[in-house]
Amino acid sequence: MRSISFARASFLPTFRPVRSLLLTVATASALLISANIQPAHAQDYDDSSQGGPQTEAALIGESKDIRPGQPFTVALRLNMEKGWHVYWRNPGDSGTPTRITWALPAGFRAGAIQWPVPHRFVDTGMVAYAFENELWLLTQITPPANLTPGQSITLAAEADWLICSEQCVPQKKTLGLSLKVSKDAPIPDPDFKAQFAAARSSIPVPIAQTKVTVRADRAGAANAKPAGAAVNLRFASANKLVLPEDRLKQLYFYPADESALAHPAVQKVVKEGNGYRLPLLTSEYASESIKRVRGVLIAPTAKGSAPDSLSRGIWVDVPVTAPTKP
Repeated sequence: MRSISFARASFLPTFRPVRSLLLTVATASALLISANIQPAHAQDYDDSSQGGPQTEAALIGESKDIRPGQPFTVALRLNMEKGWHVYWRNPGDSGTPTRITWALPAGFRAGAIQWPVPHRFVDTGMVAYAFENELWLLTQITPPANLTPGQSITLAAEADWLICSEQCVPQKKTLGLSLKVSKDAPIPDPDFKAQFAAARSSIPVPIAQTKVTVRADRAGAANAKPAGAAVNLRFASANKLVLPEDRLKQLYFYPADESALAHPAVQKVVKEGNGYRLPLLTSEYASESIKRVRGVLIAPTAKGSAPDSLSRGIWVDVPVTAPTKP
């Protein structure tokens, strides 16, 4: 996890809080028209004439072959120019998420994007969750069992993203990937084996696969106004994990839902008994009391230290219960 200042890439007025709509539908449409974006089937997108970045986009298969009925993994790879970034599933106070719209052959099913842990961008009271440089977004695809070995299949997808630096530019590209159907078990493509391994290692660990327990409860009266009310995220480890001060200072919870929690609020963890408590503030845009807390809890380790589930990031999805008595 890193906190990156916007100072080196301040946004133009188009960068506004999501709730006031950073890019309204009309504004986005106007930008698309002014950028002269070609129809979705145009494979190469170039907006350099409008001052936008050259973003390389591609669909990459983990293997060149697939087996009937056996799930396989495909990556959307975005290679960005230096100083530009695209957004996580929850963009934070501004931006829009990167999206993939699949057009698959009959009988194929695509799962959800397997999001890596984002970076935290901070500027003048606003927080955004995003990625820079190179991004690999993995998706598991399940083919039907009645495929014929030897045939070729083509996957298609339209990827669209908002890329920002000193300005924000919506971009999109229709991508294709051809794969062979084989009766044998697929072999990972050696050209991309390391990249897929790195992409998987950046995806949060499901809490069921860890020794950490997490729960959430409301702080204060049950009938408190939604906006500004606190939710306590409590976590502990079966082996009574004790986090050193440097990790506690870097510990952060990335909320997955846009309108639930206040992104700019300071997150300061408190040691309580054999566990920890992280107070989180409800967003000012919340229309009702938050019922679940979803997101990524992460506490990076020092470089060279042994990793654990908290250093990789834990995926949290827990209900919010009644206030806990002191």
